This record gives sequence, structure tokens and C-alpha cells, in this order.
Amino acid sequence: MLFVENAQKEIAVLYKGKKFFHANSAGRTGEFLDYLYKKAGGNIAKLEEEMSRLAGMAENLPPRISITAEEFEAGWKALQEAIIKGKITAENAIDYIYEVLPYFNHHVVNGEVVMISNSNCVNVVKKVIEYLKTGKISSALPSEGQEVELLEEIYGSKFTEITEIGDLKGTNGMQDGEIGVIYAYNTNSTTTIGHVFNIVKKNNRLILPDGQFGVLAKTGDYKYFEYLKVK
Repeated sequence: MLFVENAQKEIAVLYKGKKFFHANSAGRTGEFLDYLYKKAGGNIAKLEEEMSRLAGMAENLPPRISITAEEFEAGWKALQEAIIKGKITAENAIDYIYEVLPYFNHHVVNGEVVMISNSNCVNVVKKVIEYLKTGKISSALPSEGQEVELLEEIYGSKFTEITEIGDLKGTNGMQDGEIGVIYAYNTNSTTTIGHVFNIVKKNNRLILPDGQFGVLAKTGDYKYFEYLKVK
């Protein structure tokens, strides 16, 4: 693990050559590392696994969450305590997005962590946006598939076609700190099969939290993309 400080006294934490955390103070960095240690239950192997997950970003994340009911409930308790103590706020909510992702659309049933619904991505997107704006976490309601135009009505913006998601990183794309929604889909002569998930630009990086599945979004299965600006 390597700590790097820039001229603005911001601190980046590098693990195995990759940055997995960035903060504007040593105290904030210490709080985050202490949180990870507690989440791992003091188990060094689990701590290293979590750090590798965060450092690896999308390429190292599993396609779905892999967590026990006990870990899920302990993580939820830790997050609620962090919110109550003011450690997670609207200003730094994106810094904890990897920790909160499992809780927008999963719960414990008969000792197993399962999805609340596999067709409620519109509801989940709204919950992720609510979290990013307020720092408060709550689960999405189950639902059948909904029209994405509902999101246009709620956020007062329109989906626009983009060639690829990476285009949003350029100077004519998203601004730093901007929150949006990606509509990804495939289509043929009779049907359109799609999915919506969130996107945030932070420190010139695009982060694609998919709250429905509790991981970063997997975009390789889709051919077409549209973008909706939220904030």
C-alpha cells in the first residue's frame, strides 16, 4: 500500500499500483481504511480481497455480488452508523458507492442474500440518484419493467443517443461531478431489450454503478446507448 500526497494536500491510496481511494485529508483517509478494516472483521485476507476489488475496479468485480447474509447485515449496520456520525454525506457519497451498491436491490431471505427484483432497474436508478444527492440509502421497490420515459419526466431531461459511453468523458461530455443515467439496449425487428443504470463523472473518471445487480455495470452485452443528464 502506498500513500501519495499532491500539492493540494490531497491523498491518494495506491494498492498494487492502482489507486483505490482519494481524499482531501489524512483524517478522511484514516477513517476510510479503518472502515475497511472493520468491514473485514480484522481478517487480513478479507481486507486484502476488498482492497484488490476496489483497486481493480470493473475488471475485477464479479458479475453479481458474492456475500453472506452475516456480511450483508454487518455492512448495512456499518453504513448506517457512518451516516449517523456524518461520515457519509451528499458531498462525499460517491466515495462510498462501492460499499453501498449491494443495498439498493438486495435483501436477506431465509439466510441468503437475494435480489429484490430483476425487473425494477428504473426504481433502482432513482434510489441511487437519491443516495448520490443526499447520502441516504434506501432499497428500491420491486416492479415489473417500466418505460424509461418515466425517468425523463422525473428529471426534466431527455435521453440522447451516444456512440459509446467513453464519449461522455471528453470535453463535450459530462462535467466533473455530473450524475446521469445510461439506457443500454439491443433491438431487432420486433423487440427492444434494455437496461438502465447510473453514471457519475468523478476526477475525470466515469463510474458506472449498477444498483440492480450491486456491481459496476457490464456494458459489453449491449449495442446501443443513450444518456440522460440528471445533475
